[in-house]
Amino acid sequence: MIDMDYLKNYYELLNSKALEQFQIAREARKNGFDPEVDVEISLARDLADRVESLLNISGVKEKMRELESQGMARDMIAFEITKMVARGELIGIVDREKRIDMAVRVGTAILTDGVLVAPTEGISKVKIKRSKDGEYVAIYYSGPIRSAGGTAAALTVLLADLARRENRIPEYKASDREVFRIVEEVNIYDRDVARLQYKPPDSDVEKIVRGLTVQVNGEPTEDLEVMNYKGVDTVETDRIRGGVPLVLCEGIAQKSKKLKKYVEKLKIDGWDFLDKLEGIKISVSSDVKVDASYLEGTVAGRPIIAYPSAKGGFRIRYGRSMTNGLMAKNVHYKTLMLLGGFIANGTHIKIEKPGKGAIITAHDNIHPPVVRLKNGDVIIDPPEELLDQVDRILFLGDILTTYGDFLKSNNPLSPSPYVEEWWALDNPGVDPPRDCEEAYRIAKNNNTPLYPKYVLFWRNIQIHDLKRLASNLIELQDYSEIILDSSVKDILENIYLPHRYIDGKIIIDRFYSKILMLNLGGKEGLRIILEDNQETDILKLLTKAAGVIIPDVVGSYVGARMGRPEKAKEREMDGSPNILFPLGMQRDFKRYDGEDVEVARFKCKVCGINTIYPKCQKCGNRTVFIGTYQGKLNQIYDLNSELRRLIQSYGTVEKFKGVKGLFSKNKIPEYIDKGYIRAKYGIPVNKDGTSRFDAINITMTHFRPKDINVSVDKLKELGYSIDYKGEPLERDDQIVELYLQDIIVPRAALDYLYRAGKFIDDILVNIYGKSPYYKFKSPEDVIGTLVITQSPHTSAGILARVIGWTDVNGIMANPFLHAAKRRNVDGDEDSIFLLLDGFLNFSKHYLESKTGGQMDAPIVLILNINPKEVDDEVYNIEIETYNLDFYRATLGSKMPSEVKIKIVQNVLDRFSYPLFTLTHIQDRLVRGPLVSAYKRLDNMKDKIDEELNVMKKIAAIDMKDAVQRIINDHFFPDIYGNLRKFSKQEFRCKKCNAKYRRPPLSGRCLECGGELQLTITKGSIQKYLDIAIKLADEYQIDPYYLGRLKLIKMSVESMFGQDSEKKQGGGLDGIIVK
Repeated sequence: MIDMDYLKNYYELLNSKALEQFQIAREARKNGFDPEVDVEISLARDLADRVESLLNISGVKEKMRELESQGMARDMIAFEITKMVARGELIGIVDREKRIDMAVRVGTAILTDGVLVAPTEGISKVKIKRSKDGEYVAIYYSGPIRSAGGTAAALTVLLADLARRENRIPEYKASDREVFRIVEEVNIYDRDVARLQYKPPDSDVEKIVRGLTVQVNGEPTEDLEVMNYKGVDTVETDRIRGGVPLVLCEGIAQKSKKLKKYVEKLKIDGWDFLDKLEGIKISVSSDVKVDASYLEGTVAGRPIIAYPSAKGGFRIRYGRSMTNGLMAKNVHYKTLMLLGGFIANGTHIKIEKPGKGAIITAHDNIHPPVVRLKNGDVIIDPPEELLDQVDRILFLGDILTTYGDFLKSNNPLSPSPYVEEWWALDNPGVDPPRDCEEAYRIAKNNNTPLYPKYVLFWRNIQIHDLKRLASNLIELQDYSEIILDSSVKDILENIYLPHRYIDGKIIIDRFYSKILMLNLGGKEGLRIILEDNQETDILKLLTKAAGVIIPDVVGSYVGARMGRPEKAKEREMDGSPNILFPLGMQRDFKRYDGEDVEVARFKCKVCGINTIYPKCQKCGNRTVFIGTYQGKLNQIYDLNSELRRLIQSYGTVEKFKGVKGLFSKNKIPEYIDKGYIRAKYGIPVNKDGTSRFDAINITMTHFRPKDINVSVDKLKELGYSIDYKGEPLERDDQIVELYLQDIIVPRAALDYLYRAGKFIDDILVNIYGKSPYYKFKSPEDVIGTLVITQSPHTSAGILARVIGWTDVNGIMANPFLHAAKRRNVDGDEDSIFLLLDGFLNFSKHYLESKTGGQMDAPIVLILNINPKEVDDEVYNIEIETYNLDFYRATLGSKMPSEVKIKIVQNVLDRFSYPLFTLTHIQDRLVRGPLVSAYKRLDNMKDKIDEELNVMKKIAAIDMKDAVQRIINDHFFPDIYGNLRKFSKQEFRCKKCNAKYRRPPLSGRCLECGGELQLTITKGSIQKYLDIAIKLADEYQIDPYYLGRLKLIKMSVESMFGQDSEKKQGGGLDGIIVK
């Protein structure tokens, strides 16, 4: 181990490069082409910096650092700072209401690591209001409060209560009408808006609202209104307030136990109602239970992979690889290939346990799948040339998961199979046996279980099956190459014994014949099995017969289904604009026809001319914003002459597109040259002026230089000098631990960043009059480049560095980097963009003025990750190999917290590098499918056909139930939803986009005479109907569902007529009036 000081050089290298680019951007921006003449991203070195930058305040960071240096926990710092600000200390706000508002926001920012939008967007305001009983505090929430998570959302109410107490404002008491209105509001939100993660009983909602000493209020977020309790005096709107159900249900109700601990720690009264909540029912038993909830919401075209805990599903194997942890998991690459390519590297799955989802990457050193070929042969780890001959997937192989995933999700540990690494602990210092005879001798001499490679999956069958097999074998005279009839083939398939099947005969080769008879104890063992009628445990009976311990190599099976396909793609807004410049519906500069737009209006005090830019195009001075202009663009801006100038300066481009309109407060557009140069390199723009690449998050803790396509010399240049064992880095096959802020990107991202770098150099030279910075000559030159990485629910980007690339469609990063973004690896996707792009092109003036506008905007840049200032999920990752006590504890399905395994949490105060342990190392990092079949197949029919073909092969699937789920969870909601929308739809003009609730009698647009078009057509209603009926018939599903389908078909035919097949257009002629 090397002390954390070793990383100082790494951080100094990152920081010096970042500050260099920051200064370049500051100098460039002085030219005045942007809304501000300075960089608009604040640099932050720690949490205290982030809090001040996020809230645009000063005065709290010194106190925060002082309290932290005294050893105070972060949550207690949040409470203490909240109280101080509420009293008027630190920031010095005089107005009580503003003090309380800021106190709650500061506390929330500290609790959410200073990266989330919760304190700025999730809390819209805090007010001191008056009722007939006197003053009270009301905290107003909006939708982005969800980004805080349940615990932090609940604690915001506690923060408001603390601030209230510091200002001696009386407690709030909700009226009966407000209580019942909120109960109704919660039910409407859960039913009609979005399903809550936790929906408490109405009685709990009532107890919470009556018990709170501050009012939980909110901005209206939906058009829906409450029905029964309108006009409540203390609530300004009858519309649904999305933030209220989120805070009350997913916050206070769901996290009541945690909230209670904080109340006790702070020693405050008034929260006794928490003890009276019915709460979430948690079983005190640690028994492992089957959980089928992951199958809910099954989507057509995305296959179910295994049913809950079904035989032949994934076998849970505990271990740490280079690419698992933080909910990411590994599956054998042959399994990925056998699943028709639906699950590729980087694909998201819904899983039975641990957790709810995971990103999958390939592994090649765990148990492979077992299959039956079309000719009846059963083989383990089928060669790639035989994959198209597979008739049945008997066993999906291992899914490699970490102890930390169980600890985080609080799932009881699943019983581990007896695996090679467990055997090594039972036999310290003993090399793995070379053959089954040596395995037997070791087991006999040491009184330890037989080596798992030579043990069959006996727990898959019953004792009567074992006796049936034994009765067939005992008749044989020669066991060197066993030949049996087909009557026991089902048994051999269930214990995953490889064999050939020729002319109705089972032929087991010499190697597996030895293994079979070793497990059964030879001829004498067969007699014991047949004569013993007392033993009910199959493994105990086998152990008695074999003379050595036959362990359970089955362990625990786990089910899964496909979630979202992998993603690695440049971000494009609607219409793929190159510039934030308003052009109306056309959005194309070449086709702009004078449509009215709304845009900023500036005036030059020197020249007196009006312009749309903050810099005068005539004299170059800064202009003054005087309001917005609405009308024909050419009345205020000569677009045609500007386009001619751009062509002369930069050449022609294939496409140059703007946006329909600007949603920022002052409607300031980007400088037109920037957009044209983006178009030159084929780069789209994001809503904040940056250009981004989106990709799924993937865990990576270790790599080999050859795996990420980088040379050893280049890695040394980037600051890597040792491998994960502390040995000098000299070869490209050495394993290296990834630094905290380094990332490995997909090849597509490398190509994109290359083009983005060319764009940045171009604008530096041709707009800002500076020297080029990146000077990329090929995409490989991107290696070593600094980027910003950001998740969409935050207002803080994090400095990162590209050190390599793979063909996997996802961004591989250290778990600490994902945690710093408050992410895990269960399906989240984030973005990257060049650091200099952010410094030069990001502006707060481009952001939407509505609630949520600052989400996914780099208001703050975190320069260095402090391991103590990230989401605590990463602290659960194990950093030592498993011991015997751990494996034995899994057999009793103990809770993870009851087992002593060293995790990151234990070493935070003495953080060292290398940190993470490895138990299962891949031979090759990238293997198996890279693009999911879901993306590769063009239409839904092909996807469904291929999905069914795959599922029919999997032994761990109930096909009838699977088809029923597809129909019930996907087809029914889609068909009913489109039928409902059809009856309520608007009609849209193809030309001017005018909308009509009812079409004019003329059948033409009243504005421009254009043709009107339906937004919902018969085709969208019927697209799944015929497929669903065909599947229902083929798989003989429950007659109830078949009857529903036929009723829907009758409804469609009565609406459109049976002979309307030719009328599939979206025009008014597609409607037949009966």
